[in-house]
Amino acid sequence: MEKLRFAIIGCGQNAHKHGEASLMLPQLELVAVCDLDLVRGEHFASLYNAGRVYTDYRELLERERLDLVSISTPHSSHSDIIRYALNCGVNVLSEKPLALNSKDAEDLCLLADSLTLRLGMVAQMRYNPLVEMIQEAIDSKALGKLFLGSVHMLWYRPQEYFDGSWRGTRLYDGGILYNMAIHYLDLLISFFGKVQLAYSLSDTFTHSIETEDTLVAVLRFYNGSMATFEGSFSIYPQNLETGISVFGDEGSIVLGGVALNSIKTWRLKDNKILPKVITYDPLHLKDLCFRNMMMDFCNGIINNKPTKIDAVTSIPVLETIELIYKTLERDNLCQR
Repeated sequence: MEKLRFAIIGCGQNAHKHGEASLMLPQLELVAVCDLDLVRGEHFASLYNAGRVYTDYRELLERERLDLVSISTPHSSHSDIIRYALNCGVNVLSEKPLALNSKDAEDLCLLADSLTLRLGMVAQMRYNPLVEMIQEAIDSKALGKLFLGSVHMLWYRPQEYFDGSWRGTRLYDGGILYNMAIHYLDLLISFFGKVQLAYSLSDTFTHSIETEDTLVAVLRFYNGSMATFEGSFSIYPQNLETGISVFGDEGSIVLGGVALNSIKTWRLKDNKILPKVITYDPLHLKDLCFRNMMMDFCNGIINNKPTKIDAVTSIPVLETIELIYKTLERDNLCQR
């Protein structure tokens, strides 16, 4: 099997998923890693059998002969590193978000296309088998005409999660929608299409951070359907639920559990589609989704075929996040 010479830039918490994938997938050969903290980079390299460690991503990209690089750094740095990697002739998979504004993301997609390189954004929830069953039901019209949806992201993050970190900062993080909720807004858009209007409220209730820790939004889609979003990482003392609901005039589906791992409601007219699995173990599901995503992206590079996480498909969710935050800015101005 053809192997991709692979590197990881950023060796923090999220990067371990990429390191684990390099051990599991025969398509990947992890040749180098990069982190500003040399000690952390060396420890990470020892865990995942990487050959070399760098502290400057430019040096890594210029010295190594790479087929693919994963980027797992603070959000605001993604676009610059992606651009540099593409210009070095390397395919790129970036942790979310691709960029902190949709215009930068669009420019990166155009650059990748012009260089005939693959660019993707991590969106592992698209590979959740329960989500895939919903998508199948929607695509086959088994739900009839969609009119209502919802997302409930009721999580907990202690203050220590943010202390001494870029997380929770407006400049480097961007807010709850970029840091955590992007995956679930992405699913709503996959089900209902592009968002036309948004009305939102947010606040910071239980953390000392620059960004909000709780946000609610009402969305209207171009197809006329509506959805609500409810997100918080202040739900004491631990993650309570991650849920998504889809309602049509011929069916109702609700997923829930702590990690979108369980079917709570599955009612379709004439039982047109029946679920094969009702509940997954959350940890198993987490690993399964990420592994399947990495396999799809690697095979897309090797076989020169589209994947479910090609970066252009991330533009609508970035546009939606911008729209929600703009409504918050507008309302804050009106209240002054």
